[in-house]
Amino acid sequence: MTPDPIRYLIIDDNELDRLVVTTMMEHYPNLKHCGSFENPLEAISAIHAIKPDLLFLDIEMPQATGIELLKTVRSIVCTAPKKLDTSWGHFYG
Repeated sequence: MTPDPIRYLIIDDNELDRLVVTTMMEHYPNLKHCGSFENPLEAISAIHAIKPDLLFLDIEMPQATGIELLKTVRSIVCTAPKKLDTSWGHFYG
């Protein structure tokens, strides 16, 4: 029996970054791309509908930060361990 794929969304205001993540994740057959969003506020309804297992979030976006978005939807997507990975030094305190 094949396990269910890990469903993920990409939320990033940079089109090239969304494309890079999409292309990289295509190499993993156990992952299922369920959508990409430029605007984190527009992604909220998809997060509620899809209940993804994984979110790829940009940290700094004009409408809201990835951290703010995660706080908004935490009751939906926070059933799994969390990991923040960033190259932005000021987020490490």
